[in-house]
Amino acid sequence: MYTWSQENTPEINIRFMQAMEFNDKIYLIGMGNSSQNNVTLPIITTNIFDYQLQEENSNFIKIIHPFVDRVGDVRVKSKKDCLALSGDCIEEQGRMNPFYMEISVQGDELCFYLDRTLTPWVYNFDFELKPDYYGITTFHMNWYYYDRLPWASICNYDTGFNLVSEFELPEYFFSNYSSLKIDEGTYYFAGNIYDTVIVQTTHLGIIKVTDKGEVLNEFYSYNINDSCTNVAVFNSIDLLKTGNVILCSSINCDNLTGLQQYPSFIRLTKLTPDLDLISECYIGVGEQAQYVAYVMRTTPEGGILVAGCYSDTPPNNTTKKQMIIFQTDGNGLFTGIGDNPTNITSTEAILYPNPASEMINIEFSQVYQKANFQLMDIGGKIVFEKQLGSNYQSINISTLPAGTYVYRIFNKEGLDERGKIVVE
Repeated sequence: MYTWSQENTPEINIRFMQAMEFNDKIYLIGMGNSSQNNVTLPIITTNIFDYQLQEENSNFIKIIHPFVDRVGDVRVKSKKDCLALSGDCIEEQGRMNPFYMEISVQGDELCFYLDRTLTPWVYNFDFELKPDYYGITTFHMNWYYYDRLPWASICNYDTGFNLVSEFELPEYFFSNYSSLKIDEGTYYFAGNIYDTVIVQTTHLGIIKVTDKGEVLNEFYSYNINDSCTNVAVFNSIDLLKTGNVILCSSINCDNLTGLQQYPSFIRLTKLTPDLDLISECYIGVGEQAQYVAYVMRTTPEGGILVAGCYSDTPPNNTTKKQMIIFQTDGNGLFTGIGDNPTNITSTEAILYPNPASEMINIEFSQVYQKANFQLMDIGGKIVFEKQLGSNYQSINISTLPAGTYVYRIFNKEGLDERGKIVVE
């Protein structure tokens, strides 16, 4: 095990954003600010290591630009002979603009471009490289007009980061975008979808789309009305070696960065290349913990790696978020867990809250169109049952006496999940 760390100082404050292998080295990219002589400037940092994490070089690139006060989150891609970065820069008055930057293998700045031609509030979530003579394609969230909801758009730029075309995407994609290049001009695009009817409720979607905004295939997931579904924050889509698509999300999670009172779960959804559903599984069910997925990647062997965090629910004064890393096979079944003291599980159905008093929510894999739900007392007698005609359903249990029950969610097609629930 090799480790490296760096402490922030009053002069240099850095938040590391991405580590990647490039040019037979490990590159660590960060962003922050440098304060000297009462002048504060935004910076991009590059730390370069060998495979034993021995630091070989580090650079602090100061962004000196009249319209850049801070640098927001960045995504990093590797080109043939340099690293490409894109994200958003924030002006002093709050305006946000997309930028593009290239860094040499030594960590030096090669170019920096800023686009101020779009609406004043543009979050640049992700980007994809095109052949050198084309430039890049970026995926933006636009949030400017007070009389409409935020919307997503695809923007194509030339090599000088001049805007060539912009196409608005369907639905209300509004945050945490991930893109994945399929071939030249075609991408998978995933993100959160804002619910236009129920405030503070989000769903998720993934589309197969061209760089002209033409949707070729789509898959949307709509959860229970009072629950929030969020795609994995920094990377939610990847391809298995079979060509199938994996979409990673956090279910029942409305606080991605802080603590919340009730449990949330991680979901892995497997889709065909044309975005037809193959399977779904839920991670972390039956625990009093909040699980949030940050990054999901597939492995060359056909497995799935997820990095994120968890915390106990409900939280107390000493509760802190802790890192979790787990690996599954291509079907979401566990093959390894790291840095995780909990007994994390995988299932095709979830039931929450637990304990419950008046209402429970049930979600089961969208592979199945219907299921049966049963509650049994500790003697095995069925005290409540209901047919579920929807993958997302709320059930009133207020008439049940307090106690411990066994639940079963099942159907003839192979779904069969069981557990205990406490009714208060």
